[in-house]
Amino acid sequence: MPGAQQVRYMNIASAQDPPPAYNHCPPEETLVMVSVEKEIRAISTRQTRNLLIKKYTRGFLIGFLFCVIVFLISGALWKKFNPPNGSPNSSCNKRVIGYYQGTNNRKITEKQIEKLTHIIVKLDNMVGFESDEQRFSFLDLKNKVRTMKSDVKIMVSIDYWPDLITDSEKRSELIRSITNFILEQQLDGVHLTKGTPNSPQENENYIFFIRELRYKLEKLEKDSLRKIPYIVSVKAPPFSQSRLIIHDFLKYVDFLELEIEDPLQLHKITPPIPPLYSTSSNRSIDWTMNTFSCETGEPSKLNIVIPFRGIHWILTSKA
Repeated sequence: MPGAQQVRYMNIASAQDPPPAYNHCPPEETLVMVSVEKEIRAISTRQTRNLLIKKYTRGFLIGFLFCVIVFLISGALWKKFNPPNGSPNSSCNKRVIGYYQGTNNRKITEKQIEKLTHIIVKLDNMVGFESDEQRFSFLDLKNKVRTMKSDVKIMVSIDYWPDLITDSEKRSELIRSITNFILEQQLDGVHLTKGTPNSPQENENYIFFIRELRYKLEKLEKDSLRKIPYIVSVKAPPFSQSRLIIHDFLKYVDFLELEIEDPLQLHKITPPIPPLYSTSSNRSIDWTMNTFSCETGEPSKLNIVIPFRGIHWILTSKA
């Protein structure tokens, strides 16, 4: 149409536009040809290397598992046939206790320690050492037990005095002294000995004292993060005097030491240590054990003390 205006659309080429130039395209990359034989050899090498890695890894894992199994079996056999030093009776939970005073330059030996489960150290002072000799003997004992890496329990023996536990302040001070000494010397417990309650009031005070001592030691266990409980043991009075309180004892103590000597010394010629068996007397060790076992129902908490000493009697030398 004459006078008509021509319309252009964006991005649409018209017949008047020149053709596009193609000389700006990047040059073609050079292709490298690899022979089939070399490619096969490279693939074979990689496969061989992977197989070797898998083989060595499998062998290492099998060897490691074998060593672990052998180690566990050896450890189990060692524990079964070789109990720890100082615990010859640990497998059956029996106690072999040695009483040690550490005087007259007498030193405990490694051979003695190996046969014990507990060592009770007797101090002449109430709670502490009376002399440097006693202190050095005690430290020598502790060092030998620790050096042997033994699980022998070391306890201190404290004498019982009725007048110290009747008053509340004295009782608290005594308990504080005992626990401080145990913590300071890194001991495993306390053994209460000597003295016998002679009245119902003294019996009640004694039980109360043992209960407070046990509670104090339990608190000390928690404060010091101790994993093994402290031990409390008591020397039980003769059966006629302890029958009414023995069940209260067992609530707070781990074991009882039974009185096997004749406290009344009824026989003037024979020694005060009663016979092992007797059919005519209730003073024998067998009678004492049976009586306490039947009364308590817990024979595993009873200990017999065997004195190692010699006695010479003048009247028997003329017989």
